[in-house]
Amino acid sequence: YYSIGRRKQYFGFKLMGSNYFMKSKDFQILENLKDHTDVPDEKRPIIFVLHMEHHSNQTSWFETIAKVIIIPSNSDGLPCLKSLEDLLEIYKNIPIKLAAVTGCSNVTGIKTNYYDIARIMHKNNGLCFVDFACSAPYVNIDMHPADEEQYLDAITFSSHKFLGGPGTSGVLILNKKLYKNLVPYNPEGGTVSYTNQWGNHDFIDEIETREDELQQVYRNF
Repeated sequence: YYSIGRRKQYFGFKLMGSNYFMKSKDFQILENLKDHTDVPDEKRPIIFVLHMEHHSNQTSWFETIAKVIIIPSNSDGLPCLKSLEDLLEIYKNIPIKLAAVTGCSNVTGIKTNYYDIARIMHKNNGLCFVDFACSAPYVNIDMHPADEEQYLDAITFSSHKFLGGPGTSGVLILNKKLYKNLVPYNPEGGTVSYTNQWGNHDFIDEIETREDELQQVYRNF
């Protein structure tokens, strides 16, 4: 039943992606996501966010080496795509450009045009992460829509937004090309395939199992 519960088809998931079952809060998932993208300290990436972000997808980026820029809104209150294109032209020489945007406003419920943002980011050698926030239980989450340029590089959502969800783990799904960790985020019980008394150890090869953090599951219970 556990394996069935982790099916990825619901998210328009393809072989290029990977699914983690990890933390109890969405902001912890975002912390994990930032670590997995392997941002080099000597370069300052650009992070684009929206004016309607959940605090966990805004303040957490302020505490990194990144420069955080809010995409201006248009007259309809949605992210202005022309402004995003202009900003990307300004920062075209920055190697790491990431749009980390909410799927909808937790205050108004307004859904954002994240697929269009993804297309623009990919056109400019950037990435697009979407936090589905309070919309997660109610929308069709598809990481690979019909337009191949609109694919989502990573998504997050908190299970506590779902019926019966309080206290449950958050979910992170990302493209495997973003995963750089040879050591799991929390190298503890459930992450190793072999250890001995001399300090030798091997981690489980499968990313999802290695990052499952079994001890966190027990703590949730």
